[in-house]
Amino acid sequence: MDKGDIYPHHVRGSRYGFGYGKLFYKYPGGAKNYAIGDWSSLVDDCCKIKDKFNGRLIINEEKEMIVYKQKDGESWIPYFVGKLNNRVRFQGLENDPENLSPGLLWTGFASHHGAKFHLDMKDRIFFRETSYERGAQVTRKYYVQNIDRDLIERLYDFKQGQGSFHINEFGHVWAAVDKEVIQESEFYHSDTIDVKDIQDQFKQMSDVQKHTINKYSQPRYSRLTRRRDSWYPIYIGKYTKPLKILREENPHIIIDPDVIFPE
Repeated sequence: MDKGDIYPHHVRGSRYGFGYGKLFYKYPGGAKNYAIGDWSSLVDDCCKIKDKFNGRLIINEEKEMIVYKQKDGESWIPYFVGKLNNRVRFQGLENDPENLSPGLLWTGFASHHGAKFHLDMKDRIFFRETSYERGAQVTRKYYVQNIDRDLIERLYDFKQGQGSFHINEFGHVWAAVDKEVIQESEFYHSDTIDVKDIQDQFKQMSDVQKHTINKYSQPRYSRLTRRRDSWYPIYIGKYTKPLKILREENPHIIIDPDVIFPE
C-alpha cells in the first residue's frame, strides 16, 4: 500500500489531531498535549491527502496511519498515510513504557487511545465496526482468529470478567477496570498485584498523568450495571503478534466522523 491510497481495512487505533505543522492529543473537553519534536513532515502528508490544514490522524496497533477525507459532501473515505517509523513522545506521560508491571495504572493517554477490542465470555476477541448502509447505521462484529491464550487469561484476571481493552501503536495493552473490582476483589489484594501498589504509583505520577487518570475515571453511566461507575486504565502487558481477522478488504466508509470517532 502506498501513501495516499484508499485504506481497505477496518479503521481503529489511537486518535491524534494535526494542524499547522503540529501533532497533538486532544483530551475530552478540548485541552491539548503537543507531541515533542518536529512532526511537520508527517503533518504535511496528512494535510495533502486530506486537502485540509487540520484533522484527525488514527494510528493502529500495526503503526499504520490513516486519515479520513470527505467525498461529495457526504461520505468520508479512509486514506493510508504510511507507517509510523519514529516514537511519538508527549510531555509528562509515557505511551511506550519499558518497565511497567501488569496490574498497575496505564501511564499513557486513555480516552481514544489504542485500537479497541472486546473480550466475551466465550473467550472470543472481536472489534465492532459501525458504518452507514442505505441511510441506516449498521454495527457488525469481526472476530480475531489468533489471539494467544495467555492474553485472554491476563484480561480475565485483571478485568475479573469480560469487556473492552486497547492495544496501542507500540503494542501495549491496557483495559478499563471497574473501581469496585480494584478495591474489593481478592485478585487486587494478592501477590500478583495489590491495590496499595496502585495507590503508591498514582502518588508518584506526574501532574499530566494524574490529570489523564482523573479525566478517564470520572463516573459514567453503564448500561450493563444501570448506574454510574468509575473505571481505571490498568496495564495488561505487551502484545505485538499481528492479528488475523476475517474481514473482506473494503474501505470503512463513514458518514460522520464526529459520531464514529468522537473527540
